[in-house]
Formats: sequence, structure tokens, C-alpha cells
Amino acid sequence: PPLPLRRALGRTATSPLTTRPVWDGPVRPARGTETEEGDEAAFVWRVPRALRSETGGGAGEAPWEDVPGALVVQVHAENPIHGSLDDVLGQARLPWKELVQDATQVAPNRYQCAGWCALRPVGAPQTRERFGDPSGPAVYLSAEVTLPPPGAPADPEASRVVVGDLLEAAEEEEETSVPAPMGNGGGSRLNLGVHVKNLQNQLGDLLDAVERAKNLFTWAVPSTTFAITGVFLVAFVVLCLIPTRYLVLAAGMSQFLAHPIKKLSSQLAPSQSPTAPPPEKETPPDLTANLKNLFLLTPTDHDLRRAYYWDSHRLSQRSLVAGADLARRRRLDHVWRAPFHGSAILLSPPSPAPPTVFLVLRGRSLLWWRDPAAFDAGEEPLGKLRLVGHAGLAAPSPLEQ
Repeated sequence: PPLPLRRALGRTATSPLTTRPVWDGPVRPARGTETEEGDEAAFVWRVPRALRSETGGGAGEAPWEDVPGALVVQVHAENPIHGSLDDVLGQARLPWKELVQDATQVAPNRYQCAGWCALRPVGAPQTRERFGDPSGPAVYLSAEVTLPPPGAPADPEASRVVVGDLLEAAEEEEETSVPAPMGNGGGSRLNLGVHVKNLQNQLGDLLDAVERAKNLFTWAVPSTTFAITGVFLVAFVVLCLIPTRYLVLAAGMSQFLAHPIKKLSSQLAPSQSPTAPPPEKETPPDLTANLKNLFLLTPTDHDLRRAYYWDSHRLSQRSLVAGADLARRRRLDHVWRAPFHGSAILLSPPSPAPPTVFLVLRGRSLLWWRDPAAFDAGEEPLGKLRLVGHAGLAAPSPLEQ
């Protein structure tokens, strides 16, 4: 099956006020697909290598001629309402293994192929595509395949993970899409699940923006609200002292005087030696990016509820621990009348890391537990040590126990 890859390469200019549009102009590259010359739409994609288990050849990685999937280029008629309603005029499908077999070798491990490729309707029987001069609709494609050196180490596990993720995404997309009505130029597929999720995400982003704007003034982040309040207070004082027409005049004059002042400052700057290296230009701070980051750092109501929940949870845990400590101290002081209780390190030769235990001195006995929680739960002590003051010729008296 074809590996999922969706990327807009570019678009042509056409008049929307005609029933017979013509798309024979140059393709304007989409953002992120411009080449160094700027006149072509291109992209680079790493093709995962096939596994021999998928092609019935045993274990390890299969040859590049057996790579599954294909390069599918679709031509859409743009819908002015939404991109999901675009009509697919046709598609050109080039299997990866045929690209490797039919391409011309231009350098070691580098192959190129280019030419006009016929556009066929979506869902039409798959045929072997060849570059040529077709009589019907066609798209000009130029592909370059770069293979790793023959002695490069193989990584079957990486290929297995990449191929599995891509095929899983393709199956999920196939399950959530339903066929849309056929148009004049071919068929289109309306992926309801993806577009509903996209709409939900956009609505969620809009509601988050509204909540962040509200929380800017509710002291959810005291430093941000304090800064905004200070800016508004300064603006209020300035507008009260200076007439508005003077502020508008100053703003307009700054736009006209910006270029002359910049030119004059460059002329007054000291000249440098021709052999001296040029000074490093300091990148000015991006005020727009700083304001955007400040806005995005403001928590939403959901973030505040989650933060308040964990704060209350930590406070309740601290209260429970403090209550357990108080009950333990009262039990040891008033019931057991223990002159000492606390943590101690139990030294034992076999253990490389001596454990920390909870030690209690009761009468003439030392008792220790794993931790204070074990003592509070009423568990048996891990060990006992009796402190007696005779030679051991007779049994300890009741007072010595």
C-alpha cells in the first residue's frame, strides 16, 4: 500500500470568474518547498527500507527495488469554501521500485528521472506509469533518488518501526474517510473524522485564547497582571496630560523621520578599516514573539483547576502527615513513655548500604521498625535489643525487662 505522505507543493493562478478554467501557468511553490532558485516546488523525504519478511524473502532488509508504496501526486481544484471540498482532478502514481529501476544514474548512488506523467482518476486501475508526452492531462515531475552506499550498515529495526507507523496511519485514515460526491474533474474524499477533529481543535484553541485573555486581568499570574496594570496606568496618565492630537502627530512624524534619522546615524558612525572584520550585528528583540509568548504562558481555566487541585492535594497530604506525626508523638510520650524515638541507621556488615529505621527506646529495650508508618500500623518490630545491667547468671527481673 502507498505510504501516507501529505504535503502541498504549490498552486497555479487561475480566474475564479469562468466556467472553463485553465491551469497552464507556473506553479507557485508552497511554503517550505522552495528551492534555492525559488522557481520550483520541491521537498525531501526519507523512504524507509522494506523488510524481507514483508516481501517473503526471510529476515533483514530487502533490496531497494522491493520498497513498498509509491509517490502519488494529486492535482486538486481548489474550493473557495474549504480545502476538504476540493475536487481531485487526477493523480499520478509512481511506485518507488520503478523510480529506482527506470531512473538514470547521474552519480554514484544517485538516480534522476523527469518528464510529463499522465493524470488518472482516483480509483482507476493501477497501470505502469512512464514519462512521456501524454495526450491528456498531465503533470511534470522531476524526482531524484539517493541511495546509501553499498557498504552502509543496515538497520532493520528502524525500518520496521518507521514502516509500521506509516502503515498504521494509512489504515486509520482509510477507516475514518468516506467517499464524497463525484465532481466533473474526478472524485474527492471527504475525511470526516480528520476534519471534525480539526474543527474541534480550532474551537478549543479559540476558547483557550478567550480564557487566557480573561486570566490576564484576574491575577492568575500576578507578575503579568501587575505589568499590564502598570502599562494601563502609565497610558492613562499620558492621555490625561498630553492631548490626543499631539500623540497622533508624533506617531505620524516618527514614520516619516525614521529613514532620515537612520541614514544620518550611519553617516555619523566612525568609519572602519577595510581590513577590519565587520562588526557583528545584534539581533533586535522580537516584540511580537515576546508578546505572543507572554500570552501563551497565561494559564487557561483548565490549567488553573488542575493546578488548584494538585495544590489542595499536596496541602491535604501535608496535613495528614502532620496529624500522623502529632498522634505518634503523643502515643510515644504519654502511653509508651519513651525517652527517645526517631530515625537511626542500622549498621549490618552484610549490607553495603545500611538502612534507616525508626528506633524507639522503651524501658530497657530498643525496638526498631522499617519506618514510622509501620509503627503507626501496629506491625511487629524488625528487631529488639534488651539493655540489662547484670552478668547474665540469672534471668532478668521484671524491673529490668
